[in-house]
Amino acid sequence: MDSALIPEEVLTQASHEVSKAVIHEVKSSVRASDICVFVEEITLASEMVKAGCADAEKAFPVGADVKLQSSEESVHISEHTSDESISLEERVRQLQAEVLALRKKRADEGRANEKVVSIFASREQAWKAEKSRFLSEQRRLWQELQRAFMEQEVLKQRTQRLSGAQDGDAEFTCEDCEQREGWLSEMKERLREQEFVIMTSMEEAKAEQQEKNTIATKLAKLEVDYCEVNEKLRFESEAHLQDVQKHEVSLTELEKRCKTLEAEKSLALHDVEHLHKSLADARQEKRHYEDLVAEMSTEIHMLQVGAHEKEDIISAMLKKADGDAEERLQIENELSIMRAKFIHAESEKERWHMHASGNSSCIDNELMKPRRSLGSKAESGFDNMRELQRLHDLEIRDLQSAFEEEVRLLKKRLSLFQERVVDLEENVLSRLARNVQFTNNAQKKTLASPLRVINGLTVYKSYDEEDMTSEEFQLSIAKTLLRQYMDTEAQREQQIEKLKKAYYMSKATIEMLHKERSHAASAVSSPRTRGLGDWLELERTRFKLEQRHLQEISAFERQLKARDERMEAFRQQLLSMGRESEQRIAEIETLSKELKRALEENSLLKKRIVDGSGGKMS
Repeated sequence: MDSALIPEEVLTQASHEVSKAVIHEVKSSVRASDICVFVEEITLASEMVKAGCADAEKAFPVGADVKLQSSEESVHISEHTSDESISLEERVRQLQAEVLALRKKRADEGRANEKVVSIFASREQAWKAEKSRFLSEQRRLWQELQRAFMEQEVLKQRTQRLSGAQDGDAEFTCEDCEQREGWLSEMKERLREQEFVIMTSMEEAKAEQQEKNTIATKLAKLEVDYCEVNEKLRFESEAHLQDVQKHEVSLTELEKRCKTLEAEKSLALHDVEHLHKSLADARQEKRHYEDLVAEMSTEIHMLQVGAHEKEDIISAMLKKADGDAEERLQIENELSIMRAKFIHAESEKERWHMHASGNSSCIDNELMKPRRSLGSKAESGFDNMRELQRLHDLEIRDLQSAFEEEVRLLKKRLSLFQERVVDLEENVLSRLARNVQFTNNAQKKTLASPLRVINGLTVYKSYDEEDMTSEEFQLSIAKTLLRQYMDTEAQREQQIEKLKKAYYMSKATIEMLHKERSHAASAVSSPRTRGLGDWLELERTRFKLEQRHLQEISAFERQLKARDERMEAFRQQLLSMGRESEQRIAEIETLSKELKRALEENSLLKKRIVDGSGGKMS
């Protein structure tokens, strides 16, 4: 219960009650232990003085209530009473010293009680301060939650304006503070990426518009030149017929060239639109990949929850094992008591046989032989059962240690898989950003870097060699991790099979011991059969406890198998994600190649237009 929810009056009342109870206990302990002894010794001394000691009155303290009555017999005290008076004086001195010690102890206990009261008062003040601190912390957390909800609404509106209807339909949940912070950071990162994509698309649109404007200006210049040439031809038609024919031929060739250029321009624009569509599809696939990553993170969280559940199961099993150990100790104590009773009965029987006649003693000795052999068999059975119990405990400890080691390895692998997923996501995002950036600087890179073939795909060395090596390295790491996981699972199954075999062997030995005890019990007389019957009943209860424990172990193994199946599904999903990432990388590389080819064709068209305009001007 939180201390911030307890009222101050209840805390003060509880502290005062606790302090009063402590003081009362101290006082009661002093009264019960020391003062009672002191009173008893005083009464004993008074009785001894009344019996015949006249000098004891001088040794008692001044405020004592004991009053000695003089008698006629005190005059006739013998010499031996003088020795008794000396011993009584010494006793009184001891009692006075004890009284002083008790007073000193009482003073010390009073100081201790004052310390206890001061401690409880300081604790009360600390509780009040902690309460005020908790209230301030609650207010601060509430303000932070309101601020986070406001930021969430703002981010939601921005994402709806930027990403459209598909991204606007997503639901924003806030389960706890950690998920909210992760979600906010992820949304900020996505917004930055979308802003970057929008800026790059705007820059591309501006570049295309500038190219269109330059082409339009050049066409306008060509039209102006064409008009000027026509005017010159009109003025010089009569004098320069041959020149006019040459100019007409050049004009027809120029018109054909312009038509071809326009056709090539339309084809290039169509290719650019196709590339834009393919990039949009790649972005959509990237979103799908991000959704898969989110699903994998939820599965990882479920696996962590399952690991916590396994730890709880282990703690419960340990508690049950402690309870079983206590029950075994009780059973062993009862067995030792029964064995002692059995030995005592045997000794009594032998003693009675010694007093009996010769014939009866012979008969009794003959009857005692099989019983002694039976007792030795029972003792050997006890030893075997103790050995089996020790082996069983060792097996349980080995199982617990193996399971803890497997849980630790599983957590480590889960963390590695999470890092792998995060690295893949970062590589995909960086690859898309580089592809967008590559559209602006493709011409320089194609002239500066030679081609290289990696995995059957032609890529540029300066653009993608490092990324391909990092991807291959990460995929190899994932494969080695999966192989290690499969090897450890196979080893664990072998260990479980060995433990099962050992359990079945121990069970067979226990059954054999039970059979031997049943045969031995049939040959024993009635008083010994009752003792062995009790012992067998205890053994049956112990065997039932072992069976229950083994059932719990089998249930735990079933849970481990379910965990293994979930891990296998997780591994399959990870492999499929790796294959999909490779496919996406190949598609992005093909798109980058097509974009490079389109840029090269565009540069060639520009050169042709420039050459055509230069030829016409000449």
